[in-house]
Formats: sequence, C-alpha cells, structure tokens
Amino acid sequence: MFEHYQAGKTIGIINFDAHFDLREAPIATSGTPFLQSAMLCQQHQRPFQYLCLGIADHGNTKVLFDTANSLGCQYIRDKELAYSKLPSSN
Repeated sequence: MFEHYQAGKTIGIINFDAHFDLREAPIATSGTPFLQSAMLCQQHQRPFQYLCLGIADHGNTKVLFDTANSLGCQYIRDKELAYSKLPSSN
C-alpha cells in the first residue's frame, strides 16, 4: 500500500463485508488485514481512511466495534443498506 502513496495524496479503503476484519492476532489472517493497515498508517504517520459497507451486528464483537470507533473507521450496517434507505442522489 505504501509504495503507492505520493506526497499530498491519500488512500482510502472501502470494504464490502459483514465483518470489520480488524482483529488483533499474532499472525496475519483473513480477520486482520485492516488492523494491519491501520498500524502501518500509524507507523508511517499517514491517515487511515476505512469505510466498511454491510457490517453485521452479529458478526462483530463489541471489541471490534470499539476498535473501529477508536480508529475513526466509518461503517454502514447491513440493515441500513436496503435500497429504500439509501439517500437520493437528487
């Protein structure tokens, strides 16, 4: 990811998933990639901009919601993504 950074530019991550994938673990797994990205951003003093669409309450622990909130992640829950609830583009 950092090889694509240019001065004055920002990378944003959009994840379409029911899970945050912000788990803390001693090794990389399918549940850890975005926490790893957040830690790299902190290490390199870069902003971590992460939007997750489709978060399921039952698929994430309170710790994961707390982690997402403390990192400033944005998310929209699965039940909020119904077509009738999306804002109009008009």
